Amino acid sequence: MAAEIQLTALYDGLRDRLRVLCGRTPSLKINRVLCAIYPEHFTTVADPGKLLFLHKEMGGAASDHPVRAHKAIRT
Repeated sequence: MAAEIQLTALYDGLRDRLRVLCGRTPSLKINRVLCAIYPEHFTTVADPGKLLFLHKEMGGAASDHPVRAHKAIRT
């Protein structure tokens, strides 16, 4: 649980900083990088729309954070 909280904070921090720097949110790239760095916590599903669709089909909420969706899919 502690890892999920820390990864969520890291994800949100990256998203917020990159949004300012890029003028948009590069979610696909964030997911790819975090999957490469933390393969035990993330799936290889990098597209946020497909990730949340799969998570929802597996019984998760569509409003869950992407980090939570990765964790739920992996377990």
